[in-house]
Amino acid sequence: MRNKRKKILPVIYILLFLAGLTSFFVDQQIMDIISGLRTPFFILFFELVTRISFLVLTLIAIPALILIIKGKKKGAIALIATTLLAWIISQGLKLVFARARPEVLWLDSVSGFSLPSTHATIAFATIPLLFVFFPSARLLTLAIASLIGFSRVYVGVHYPSDVIFGALLGLAIGSWVLSIKGSILKPHPHTFEIRRKIIHVLFGAAIILLIQFDILNAVKLGGLLAVGVILSLLEKDKRIPFLSFMLDSFEREDARKRLPGEGLLFYLAGSCLAVILFPKEIALAAIAILTIGDAVSHIAGISIGRIKHPLNDKKFIEGWIIGLIAAFFAATLFVSAREAFVGALAGMLIEAFDVVVLNRRVNDNLLIPPIAGIAIVLLRLVRP
Repeated sequence: MRNKRKKILPVIYILLFLAGLTSFFVDQQIMDIISGLRTPFFILFFELVTRISFLVLTLIAIPALILIIKGKKKGAIALIATTLLAWIISQGLKLVFARARPEVLWLDSVSGFSLPSTHATIAFATIPLLFVFFPSARLLTLAIASLIGFSRVYVGVHYPSDVIFGALLGLAIGSWVLSIKGSILKPHPHTFEIRRKIIHVLFGAAIILLIQFDILNAVKLGGLLAVGVILSLLEKDKRIPFLSFMLDSFEREDARKRLPGEGLLFYLAGSCLAVILFPKEIALAAIAILTIGDAVSHIAGISIGRIKHPLNDKKFIEGWIIGLIAAFFAATLFVSAREAFVGALAGMLIEAFDVVVLNRRVNDNLLIPPIAGIAIVLLRLVRP
């Protein structure tokens, strides 16, 4: 039973992410359906649930007070700090995405941008901590956070995708707080790998956004790669402020000895190749396949995997399939569904292999973008 509980959060991550990608395409349809379900009672109920005071009271203040009474002051501080961090990050991302709120607002007092939902981000950021501190109340905690998230859509101040990605962001923040060095909480058995993949997704998402808005191009990516290589070589002999701390937190020991920051360097190299070789929309789709497919596949594999992958006995077929689905949805943001599937399939196939050159495994961060992009280009040549 305990092992099953430890696997709840990674599964929630995957389901939320897939739901979030899907919801971008049906946001307005969902809003229309919900508007038809409004009744005087539920309007009153959800206007109560959506208040920030309800969120603070149920998921922050009362749990923190109980922790203090139990003598777990550090736990209360961690919960409050997580809340503040979630608020800061969500507000910053609102400025980055600058997505307008739905046209019809039911609450006149609401202003500002829409993506992500700060309420959902804060509510779900508390879940990893509350799951550990109050294991018998996990369903209640999840129910309250879900109600708060749904209330934001019901009262018309957020799109469903705002809430879903806010929830995903919150879970990532809460999980990171659990896993940081010196945490007072017992971490998930795969905390380090999950933490690595969260950074993987955030880094990839940043690259995609910067390319999308023409802030990054092939030349600038190449420049970042060159600077990264120099810093990596320097870090092998001498600790560098902040960089060394980040490597301590997110880098595998074997990779750290070979080439500090190896994963991110090959990520930049693979992204740079994609931008050089392909049109912008194909490059973005290829990088999205790497960003999402590789990360989701790994997290799902270590969390729920049972059947060994026929191409690689270090990976699981369940993780690979879920990663393929996630990569497909991510790529559809930039190319057609047919092209997204072919690119995702090619990228995830190369992700399953261990490609070895001169007795050394080639990092799949370098291989996935160009292979996925080539597959999409070939499909366009065959079926223009």
